[in-house]
Amino acid sequence: MTEELDPRAALTLAEGIRERMAARAATPAWYAPLYGLFSGLFVAGVGLPQPLGIVIIALALIALGLLYYRWTQLSGLIVTGYRAGATRAIAVALTFALVGLALASLALRVRLGLVWGPLVCGLVAGLIAGFASAAWDRAWRADIRRGGGQ
Repeated sequence: MTEELDPRAALTLAEGIRERMAARAATPAWYAPLYGLFSGLFVAGVGLPQPLGIVIIALALIALGLLYYRWTQLSGLIVTGYRAGATRAIAVALTFALVGLALASLALRVRLGLVWGPLVCGLVAGLIAGFASAAWDRAWRADIRRGGGQ
């Protein structure tokens, strides 16, 4: 049984559905800070002496995976960071920033002998990643509201 809607009612219905999806897609308040913390640990781990660095990298990767898994369980959604839309630029910029900081972390300790270098790079990476995670979330919800949140 089909029911025809007038165009105004159809638009109102579509907007309501997009708003409910955007609300469902929002990450919890604790997500971005934890994402930043684990990303910062990863970057610091790259430059830290071994085997400590490898252990920290492994723990950070496991924690990032568990964080994403928890969000997918809460939301019922599975979304990659490199999806089409406004979020792609944020994801690509964050990737370059984290890779650059990881390499700087390693260079500061190995080439310059600055044992505190990886910690500073990890702190900067954590702040950048936390803010980028929150920005990505806002951009994605805006895409959903506009009707492009695939």
